[in-house]
Amino acid sequence: MKDQKNTVLDVLKEMFSPLDYSTTDQHSVERHINNIELFAKQSHKAIAIYDNKTNQPIYMSETYRNYFGDDIDTVHPHDFEAVYQSSIDTLLYFKNNNIEAQIPMYRLVRKYRAKINNQYTVVIEHVEPIEFDAKGNVWLSRITIDISPIQTPPYNVDFKIINIKTGDIITLDYSSQRNRKLLSKREIEILRLINKGLLSKEISEQLNISVHTVNTHRQRILEKLQANSSIEAIQAASNKGIIL
Repeated sequence: MKDQKNTVLDVLKEMFSPLDYSTTDQHSVERHINNIELFAKQSHKAIAIYDNKTNQPIYMSETYRNYFGDDIDTVHPHDFEAVYQSSIDTLLYFKNNNIEAQIPMYRLVRKYRAKINNQYTVVIEHVEPIEFDAKGNVWLSRITIDISPIQTPPYNVDFKIINIKTGDIITLDYSSQRNRKLLSKREIEILRLINKGLLSKEISEQLNISVHTVNTHRQRILEKLQANSSIEAIQAASNKGIIL
């Protein structure tokens, strides 16, 4: 469970790594906080603003704090991987459909179990991007948590993407987590090094394995991804969310 948790967090961190703080409007943070704080007090909503680069809240409403306190591990252990996977799959949807520029029109809605006042409770979370860097990378997201009216099994993690302009609902029929299982952890590691331009000899030295072993892994990667070359393998792996 711990390895799976670290893996999905590493992938999400990699997806947000291009975010450039130097091109963000830092003054907008205070503006968003002021607007959300007023609404949160009137509605008693559990609302937070998250910095996606650090995956840390920069604002939490009073109700949000009452729900979660200072606990950073709020997602149920059995739901953790699927919850963060939904973020990865959503970002991949935007990337693969070339609609990154339209991200402000979309909202991620997901249902899972979260620890509220030391008790796991089914919640419905709305994730809405509110600030971007100059290249359109999502910098800040507004998180709103509601208690689900249904607190009975089955406890499945459900998520959907909603176009708030048209009302269209998108449910993804693929999972990049399943795709990543096409390759072993070592194969993914080698493919990432290939993507960085390293040759087999350089990879063998960095990983302390023989060149023959590296080449064997390379051949298996091509076979599993049904690719004819390293370039095709990298493109296929990128489209499937195996590497980013």
